[in-house]
Amino acid sequence: DASGRGQLFERRPGQSIERPQARGTRLFGCKVHLRGVKGLGDAGELYFFREGYGGLLEVEPDRLGSRSNLCFLTNESTLKAAKGDRERLLELTLLTNPSARSRLQDAVFADGWLGAGPIVYGQRSGVPGVIAIGDAGAFIDPFTGSGILLALSSAELAASSVSDAFEADEMRPDLIARRYRQRHRDSIGWRFRSSQMIRRLALSPLGRKLLVPLVTRHEGLTRLLAQSTRARRIATLVPGEE
Repeated sequence: DASGRGQLFERRPGQSIERPQARGTRLFGCKVHLRGVKGLGDAGELYFFREGYGGLLEVEPDRLGSRSNLCFLTNESTLKAAKGDRERLLELTLLTNPSARSRLQDAVFADGWLGAGPIVYGQRSGVPGVIAIGDAGAFIDPFTGSGILLALSSAELAASSVSDAFEADEMRPDLIARRYRQRHRDSIGWRFRSSQMIRRLALSPLGRKLLVPLVTRHEGLTRLLAQSTRARRIATLVPGEE
């Protein structure tokens, strides 16, 4: 099953390691390309605000020139308050962060918005006899920047699980899928637990006030947090509140 968050195969209720959130607090993701973002450079930036967080990164230019990719998460109540107005949604979310407001002051929308949700994080226990790779088997927080990496890693685990079953002459789908899920939990599960901890801190007003200033002042801690979710790419955390 490589059907992404659409999850082609039917799943029983309650199979995520994290419980779905109540209506109004459920999280939704938004994405848009921008032009006119100045001074961003090669670093990705994370901005925290009251009901979520967002990330900004330069991407490959198109025929009209440079672009930046803006992605952010917010809750259902904030989406409803915006009433479909994307400028209003930015005012309610990212632009409440002074650093984000300064960075985006000259930005304009380069194309349409994309959205997804409600988002449920974690590893799914799956369907007996089915190997689920990528987002179909586990969805990690977007701020880690490691969704594609985890999809490829899970595909590698799936291939090795099938290969080992061939060598052992144990070609039972239920057994192969069960072994794959165990390998997935053993090799990748810690990343989901770390991301869950960071997300809960970031979405808590008190946790955010403690976390963001701390990691912006101590590069070693920033790297430690980044490596707890993925080992290769380091984001720049930007303080957003007094």
